[in-house]
Amino acid sequence: MFVSVTALLLYLVLRVWFFAPEDKVKVTDTKGDKRGLLFVFAALSLVVPLLSTAVIQIAAPQALQSARAQVQLVAESKADSLNQWFMDRRHLVEMIEMDVAVREWLNDWSHSDHNDRGASALTGYINRLHANHYYDGVYLYHLQKEQALASGLIRYNQAELDDLIAQALLIDESYFAGMAATRDHYSLSWVVPLYATDPNYQPLAVLILSLDAQEHLFPSLSLWPGESESGEVFLIQRDSDDQYILLSPLNENSPPVLSRIPYLGEQGEGYTGDKVVAALKPLAEKDWWVAAQVNQQEVLSPVYMMAAWLAVLSMATMISVMFALRLVWVQNRRLVNVAYQMKTAEKDRLLVKFFEMPFVGMAITDPSSGKWLRFNPEMLRLLGYTEAEFKEKTWRDVSHTDDLDIEQQAYQRMIDGEVDSYTIEKQCVRKNGSLFTGLLNVGAVRYPDGTLQYAVSTLQDITDQKRANAELMQQRDLYNTLSETNQTIIRARNQDELFKEVCRIAVVYGQLHYACILRPVGSKMHVVSSFGELPSDLEFFTEDSVIPKDVDPVLDSVIITGVPKVIDHVSDHSSQAYFPVLLDGQLIAVLLYYADDPDFFRKNVISTLQEMSGDIAFAVRFIQQEDALRKAVQVVEASPVVLFRWENQPGWPVSYISSNVSRWGVQHRRVSKRQYRLQRYCAS
Repeated sequence: MFVSVTALLLYLVLRVWFFAPEDKVKVTDTKGDKRGLLFVFAALSLVVPLLSTAVIQIAAPQALQSARAQVQLVAESKADSLNQWFMDRRHLVEMIEMDVAVREWLNDWSHSDHNDRGASALTGYINRLHANHYYDGVYLYHLQKEQALASGLIRYNQAELDDLIAQALLIDESYFAGMAATRDHYSLSWVVPLYATDPNYQPLAVLILSLDAQEHLFPSLSLWPGESESGEVFLIQRDSDDQYILLSPLNENSPPVLSRIPYLGEQGEGYTGDKVVAALKPLAEKDWWVAAQVNQQEVLSPVYMMAAWLAVLSMATMISVMFALRLVWVQNRRLVNVAYQMKTAEKDRLLVKFFEMPFVGMAITDPSSGKWLRFNPEMLRLLGYTEAEFKEKTWRDVSHTDDLDIEQQAYQRMIDGEVDSYTIEKQCVRKNGSLFTGLLNVGAVRYPDGTLQYAVSTLQDITDQKRANAELMQQRDLYNTLSETNQTIIRARNQDELFKEVCRIAVVYGQLHYACILRPVGSKMHVVSSFGELPSDLEFFTEDSVIPKDVDPVLDSVIITGVPKVIDHVSDHSSQAYFPVLLDGQLIAVLLYYADDPDFFRKNVISTLQEMSGDIAFAVRFIQQEDALRKAVQVVEASPVVLFRWENQPGWPVSYISSNVSRWGVQHRRVSKRQYRLQRYCAS
């Protein structure tokens, strides 16, 4: 209607005033034109108040509706944020309740007359709660001993502490105590009864966790997410249908915190009796509510301003239309901004949640100083530092010296703009000096000109993965070693050849540093074969050397007991093992293996090497039997006796006959082709 009437009036004005035909302009009687113009302006002057009234009647409900939607969004956002905050605190309380270690420390403290290990452990525990979870005060009271441990600032007096403890024992479960005024502060407290681990399940202690509401709660409520002078967000607790307890500060003239106020915000009446647009959202704790409100006068002021401009600018209806449209656009833009801010806040919350998840250590580094600007708890856990300690460290402080040059080169390439990220494996140094293998990924966040602004790092402990891969490779090497040894056993024709090949296979396929075989010779051991680089601490095990058995106590023990011996961490960088080779219970050799890994000889390695020792003993027995058979054949062939062997088949064919059968005039080749039978050599 507004647009149609305005367009019609503009057309009439332009038609009469600007686009009048020339003959009409020259008419001597101009009174009619003036009367027409007066009529147009009069019509405009009459239409403008009507349009202003229509705008107020139409736009005012829309503005109020938009304000309600905005206030609703603000209340929902603040309620979701606070519920998440309370949920995190409740989750921590549940973790404390289920912590078996805390119960065991309480039991230790209960059964000790002095502050022993249990009290010390609990002291460290509450100190960590104070430091890592930002509690201003942590108070632990032991019911049996009537003793207390505290960390941080305890703002409650003893009577207030006793009331909190008594309430926890009365309801027999953890609870949120709400807000209380303590020493010019407002404290939020969670009370957690801690139980014994015995079957009686009796409470041993009560833990009180306190936060300063002025520091941790009020700041998140004080900011209105938008442009509003009267917008307010505050916490209230329902006391009756229209009475509430104020839980957060308002403006300077508002009632103090914890005072009772009347509030009918959803009916349009504020705590001071003025007209407001408000929304209430309940919280999950203590019948608390989030109240968001904005003054109706502020909401309707754009509408009144638009109507005033329409009344004042009666002759500039198009400008008024444009102004009205601009006001509508501003109002819509404001709603879009509020929605965008809500969406951005949600994205930021999700990003913070992802950053704090315990999957991988994450940190943001300052390129100029190398210090950590921000990091998640997983990064602290991996490196063993507290938050305060880690802030003073740089990435060089947690890197092994052997990896500094490689990492510095990669980091410099990223600073120079050659790459935007890099990934390396490095040895990381924990606070206690221990090492672990980490997979480090570093990405660049740059200014528009390409200069490095931040370095975003992720760190993952892959020590177990590397160890598992090494064990798989080692198992593969062991299978190859065992396979090659078995093939050698089949091919070997004497012990010297067998022993040399076994030593070579152990070093080449088994990835050992050195291997040798010792054979007992009287009261000494003879090194009959070796392969690999002789270690400095085994200089007397040179090949063909003769060693007294008592030179090496471990070797002497293996010779006496016939049990394998393993020495781990030889000189902190290697290990060695002795494996006896037993034949019919008698020691015939000792296998000595030397590895560069201090933990090389694990259970599966020992099992495989013992199997090799048994295979070598079997091979030695087979070689001895073959030697005995060859000697027997030589004796038989040198004697006048001819040796026959028949198969138990029809006709008793000859399967073997000694070569000296030729002295009987029989060709040995024909006998070997089974052309002779037993009947030819037996009397009829």
